[in-house]
Amino acid sequence: MAADDAPLQLKRPCRICQVARYAAIFAAIIIWYATVREPIGSETALPTALQRAKPVPIGSRALPDFSLTSHHGNRFGKSDLQDTWSVITIGYRACATDCPQTLAAMADARQSLLGFNASTAPWQWLMITLDPNADSESALADYLGAFGDNLIGLTGDVDALTRVVSVLTAAETPIPGQAWLIAPQGDIRAQFDPPFDADALTSDLRLLHSQSH
Repeated sequence: MAADDAPLQLKRPCRICQVARYAAIFAAIIIWYATVREPIGSETALPTALQRAKPVPIGSRALPDFSLTSHHGNRFGKSDLQDTWSVITIGYRACATDCPQTLAAMADARQSLLGFNASTAPWQWLMITLDPNADSESALADYLGAFGDNLIGLTGDVDALTRVVSVLTAAETPIPGQAWLIAPQGDIRAQFDPPFDADALTSDLRLLHSQSH
């Protein structure tokens, strides 16, 4: 067989080139892992900054004693806020946009926060009606049922509702769909204004909760 007819000879790879190539790939993986990939256990990693919440200084504002009625027909007062983290919104059934959006975000946040620091205090989710004449207990039960089984509607006479809402809003005009985070001691910790984003709400609630310890 003539030299020109010899079969092709595989070129031996350069060992130094191989080592350099593998080192570059390994370095790229390390950089990706550190900057892009979510860390293991990221579902419990805390956010570092508030997105939408307006913090209220601890101890500066607390709910007064009050007596309202839940949509289950039970009395609901300040003592029912103790030993729980409560998210309270204000609204009414005929509210077309902001109230349903807030309630939907609260329902999503509730699912996301299931088990989050539940050993310290559970979470509860409430809506205080701004239209007690139209929002009876049974009407609230039907309305809130569309957003899950764990939302509690509160109603009462106008004076009792005004007493609570005026403290929540710091005596400003109430905006349907607004919400507040109430600590287990009854202190108002933060205010949230519509429109709502469920992920931002969840993130802010986790961070505010962590800052209390």
